[in-house]
Amino acid sequence: MTFDNGQNQTEQRLMTIIDSASQFDRLGNYEEAVAHYKRALIIVKGMIEKPASNDPADKKRIESIALKLVDSINRVTKLVATSSRTIAPIGVSPTPSGEPANSNEFQKITHTGVTFNDVIGCEEIKDFVKTSWIDRFKPEYATVVIDGQTVPIYETKLEKGILLYGLPGTGKTMISKAIASEVNAVFYNIDAKQIVDKYKGETAKALGRLFDAAGKEKRAIIFVDEIDSILTQPGDDVQQHQKMDLNQWLSLMDGMNSVQYANVLFIGTTNYPNTIADSALRPGRMGAHFRVDLPNLATRMQIVKKKIRSNYVANEIRLEDIARRLAQYSTADVIAACERIINLRSAKIVEAKRQGKHEIQSADVAVTKVEIDELLEFSHTSIKESTVHEIDRFEKNLKIKNKNGSLPEYHRMLLHE
Repeated sequence: MTFDNGQNQTEQRLMTIIDSASQFDRLGNYEEAVAHYKRALIIVKGMIEKPASNDPADKKRIESIALKLVDSINRVTKLVATSSRTIAPIGVSPTPSGEPANSNEFQKITHTGVTFNDVIGCEEIKDFVKTSWIDRFKPEYATVVIDGQTVPIYETKLEKGILLYGLPGTGKTMISKAIASEVNAVFYNIDAKQIVDKYKGETAKALGRLFDAAGKEKRAIIFVDEIDSILTQPGDDVQQHQKMDLNQWLSLMDGMNSVQYANVLFIGTTNYPNTIADSALRPGRMGAHFRVDLPNLATRMQIVKKKIRSNYVANEIRLEDIARRLAQYSTADVIAACERIINLRSAKIVEAKRQGKHEIQSADVAVTKVEIDELLEFSHTSIKESTVHEIDRFEKNLKIKNKNGSLPEYHRMLLHE
């Protein structure tokens, strides 16, 4: 999909999202691909409803993009369905066959199956959750005797919301699920794009039952991926229903500070934090902001060693060399590259079986250096410099200091580890 040279800002952003979707599609990361295709479709629908010009040719071009996106979403959704387990939605029991029913709005997950032990790195986020959330819920940390008087340990309000932002494929959703396990909370997973598309201007009504259900749990996390779809910074190109959705969401988030939602926490994730309304990022809403970075060399090494066994590749190949060549790749990109190497070995085993070999030596089916060089030559990171600089502008605007430095600095550092 291409655009004319006279692109406006909306079309440039659309092209970036479509490019990312295509990258994830090619890498086989279908969940990320379909999420990006849907995000692009929301933008295209807005362009159709509020065209930049009255040129029939331009309108036809945008409508053609919409049709292609719908086709891509349908195709990739089928691939996701064949490789993923669907979680039963709120208030819906599994069907008699044992298969859970689908939900177009949100899902309720009692046990996510992911803990902090499964998350490599992200120590700053883990520390915040442990000290600001987990310890606050422990009875033994409720009070302390100081100078003979029993006083509460925590005198300030609980920070109810976290924004996890960063480049695509860095594992923000996985971290969120791990937080739910560590906090011992039910995980409510919301499809923001679906709600925006289906309930224009009526987000609060659509999600009222969600907040009521979450408020009845002993502890619950409301998780919204691509939160920028709802909490868009007001501007000239923001449609009226988006402004209404923003105000309704802010009211819902403010309501979480009431007694009714005392044990309800909120996590939003985004690849585009610079588009989120400043009003949504203040304390009491999403007052804690954490950047989820690309994996450094040590983290990439852990991923490569976990995925690729030493006898999968030829003796002269060092796994560290593979990890070094994947600098500036997202976690999802690194995993995809490793899986292509593993799949090549599997193909060699199948070919050996096809030739009638019943016993196979590891060395005979190990992936060679030449083969790995060819695989990695055609592997590409899904990260774009434009997204790096968007996140950098967001951090500068909020004066956020990251221990790894600015994202452009960290991005360059990865090449020289």
